[in-house]
Amino acid sequence: DGFAVAGSIAGQVTWDGDDGFPFVVWNDLAVNQGAKLTLTPGTVMKFNDYYDTLWVNGALIAAGEQARPITFTSIKDDTAGGDTNGDGNASQPAGNDWDSLRFGNTSTGSVLDHAIIRYGGGDWYESLYVATRDISITHTTIANSGQEGIRFDNVLPAVFTDNTFTANAGLPVWAPLKMASRWRAASPGK
Repeated sequence: DGFAVAGSIAGQVTWDGDDGFPFVVWNDLAVNQGAKLTLTPGTVMKFNDYYDTLWVNGALIAAGEQARPITFTSIKDDTAGGDTNGDGNASQPAGNDWDSLRFGNTSTGSVLDHAIIRYGGGDWYESLYVATRDISITHTTIANSGQEGIRFDNVLPAVFTDNTFTANAGLPVWAPLKMASRWRAASPGK
């Protein structure tokens, strides 16, 4: 069971999720430039297949809590939101089950805090793609990606602290060499 979503979001929208009844991205979902999608703590968003992506050209506010994280995962992941595809234990989640969260260069004011992103990386992309500096990523876990965990596209986020990377097939964090050297210079001792 779940609530199927697709298409685009305009304006200011809040989805007050029930951790037992997830939102299921069926095809792509886009947050338009200038729009904002807010997910409440405990919300679960599942993705139907390898090509499904959440495109953020505006703002995504996914500010969970330690006891009630916001989860982005595969429709096959029964540990979050229940048995959404209704097949019992017949299917198991794996890297590349869905595409990615993609924050474009027009995205501003996005927040990922106490979020879990797992089993992405489909369509040969990383689970989390960031092309904007105007984003805060904290206390977020990126796990079981079929590719890289996160890719920074010639930007460094405004805030990027206390994140965890587990069992990703590629690099946990991918950044162009020139960006990585700036990051090391700006973050001594890390």
